[in-house]
Amino acid sequence: MENRPLNTMGVEDAIRLSIKDDDPQTVFCLNPISTGCSHDVNDIWTTQYSWATKIEHTVQSKLGKINAKERHTLQASWDRASYRAKLVDFLTRTTPWFTVNASHQADPESRELTGDYYHSKQIYREAIGGYLYAKIPEVPADRLQAIEKYMVEMLALGQGKLDDVQRFAVTFPFVDKADPLVQTGLRTITLGFERKKGTDVGENKDRNVRQEGGAKQEKAVLTIYRCVYESKINKKLFDSQELNQKVLDQGKPVVQRWIRDVLV
Repeated sequence: MENRPLNTMGVEDAIRLSIKDDDPQTVFCLNPISTGCSHDVNDIWTTQYSWATKIEHTVQSKLGKINAKERHTLQASWDRASYRAKLVDFLTRTTPWFTVNASHQADPESRELTGDYYHSKQIYREAIGGYLYAKIPEVPADRLQAIEKYMVEMLALGQGKLDDVQRFAVTFPFVDKADPLVQTGLRTITLGFERKKGTDVGENKDRNVRQEGGAKQEKAVLTIYRCVYESKINKKLFDSQELNQKVLDQGKPVVQRWIRDVLV
């Protein structure tokens, strides 16, 4: 995706549609709140405001050209939502005034889904919580649980109804106090979940599991993708940007819908 000025009318239309669509939330912008000394991370928020307009414009350009009936299907809604998370990951790595200074991509992990709602929720909980808590150690785990629970519930509700990968992205602005320049940056954790029906895991070859009452549900294999990128801002390069204030003003309310305050 190019870092070029967007047609402001196009952006307005895209944002209007995104509000109307009311897709699942897949982007969570953490806003750390400290009772102690806090550092200025306004440049990070400005960057995310600029991203929001690009994201909504791109989502609607790529996935918005369908008829009204199809537009409001669960699959179409999740396609748009997952694409937003994918774009946040992309922009963390490619924004010109960001420099990636750390990254980690976990090996894909496969888990069997039996079709049982509560078993599936436990699988999702283990996949999300452990990674999310480990990659944002600045935030106590109990203050991330609301996000974890939301993701788990959304994944469980979509089970057996969706194709392709369901993605989530969580961003966390940080200050590197060990750096002599005390640089600010952004850490982005991306989680992806892909379910495939009728694939065997281990030695269990029974594709169906009998539930209470005699009903059968087809088993599936869940593949989990997890990665984190940490980028620092080049203050001199950022200050040299001629960012369009109207575009930033349009992006700010989008990001505000994604923000989650967390005490650190």
